Amino acid sequence: MLPFRRRMIPSNPLKQAWSRSQRHLPVVLLLAPATLIFLAIVLYPLLYGLYLSLTDTDPTTLQSRFVGLGNFAKMLRDRVFWISLRQTFTYATVTLLIEMPLALAIALLLNENIRGRWLYRGLLMLPWVMPSIAASVIWGWLLSADYGLLNYLLTRVGLIDTYVAWLSRADLALPSLIAVGIWKGLPFTSVVLLAGLQTIPSELREAAEVDGANALQRLWHIILQHLRPVLVITLVLRFAWAFNTFDLVYVLTNGGPGYSTYLLSIYMYLTAFSFRELGYGSALAAVMLLILVVLAVVFIRTVSRKDD
Repeated sequence: MLPFRRRMIPSNPLKQAWSRSQRHLPVVLLLAPATLIFLAIVLYPLLYGLYLSLTDTDPTTLQSRFVGLGNFAKMLRDRVFWISLRQTFTYATVTLLIEMPLALAIALLLNENIRGRWLYRGLLMLPWVMPSIAASVIWGWLLSADYGLLNYLLTRVGLIDTYVAWLSRADLALPSLIAVGIWKGLPFTSVVLLAGLQTIPSELREAAEVDGANALQRLWHIILQHLRPVLVITLVLRFAWAFNTFDLVYVLTNGGPGYSTYLLSIYMYLTAFSFRELGYGSALAAVMLLILVVLAVVFIRTVSRKDD
């Protein structure tokens, strides 16, 4: 006799969906608080800022008038905007061009088995963990044209004859800010690259040495090739942070002298809260966000295409 075959009755799709939702309910409940916090502190301010960029709003009364793309059209005719954009790109680009090689050199050094390595690694993080406002005030004292320690040391060793106004001269203010920015961001970049170096198998470098590869060849063909993903992420993060730099510039120069250190972040803040043009300041912030997103996508896709 043939075995009895029970007829398969198709299950109800609604019951299947309900059973799946019951299985995923604990996950949804666990993610709900973090999702609500994200919506409250990130998404809502972002969307509200984009809305403000389309209005003419007074920050004192919050009375607004919808102007559409008028703020962005005004930006195209704004000479100060183009000056700020050029200064911001100069600051971020020069900072990274100097910081990345220095960070790689420090990471390579701290990756070696040297005496007191743990101490050097700890001291390296001091500039990064120091609050930006405190660091800015300290650097303001060091670079002071009247009683700055830097001027004192340079005059003692005979490199300069008179004290230099590092933050008050148009030709020296931006380079001084770049130096401070490198000092502040170098620890983070070095530690990230050091972590990437420690993931490279030592057998690869030993095999390269056996094959007769010199230090430069090992650096180019082994270390940098394995560090490529870390370098990409670090470059994108550091460029975004340098592009958005505000606290160091605001405390040290407030954008001066003249427009020599007028970054987009400073112009945005002064426009929104000092000149009371909240809508135009929000439009500047939206343009900054758009520039960073476009640059990040282009850079990551370009590097990924080269890898392929």
